[in-house]
Amino acid sequence: MRELVRDADARAAFVADLLESSRQGGAAMAEDLRLYLRPWGFEPADVPGLVRLWHGTDDPKVPVALARRLAAQLPQASARFVPGGHFAAFAHQEEIIGEIAAERH
Repeated sequence: MRELVRDADARAAFVADLLESSRQGGAAMAEDLRLYLRPWGFEPADVPGLVRLWHGTDDPKVPVALARRLAAQLPQASARFVPGGHFAAFAHQEEIIGEIAAERH
């Protein structure tokens, strides 16, 4: 979370997202959590395309061991484990966007 609040743009985007996601109450967020806990209906090993996975090694909400396990199951995973918590990707957003943009050209 610290990496998020240090950057004014990231902080503003996070606050706007949080406000919008809860504007009509917490039902949608609760439904997301319910869906995350159910079987997905497919196996990660069956995902045919490239999956880019970025995960903070100090994430207190989603342990890095879960992300490592998922990456190991994906046949075409590009996994990056970086220092930081749940919002570590914000510190790497330019790099993430650059990788995606490079693939499209």
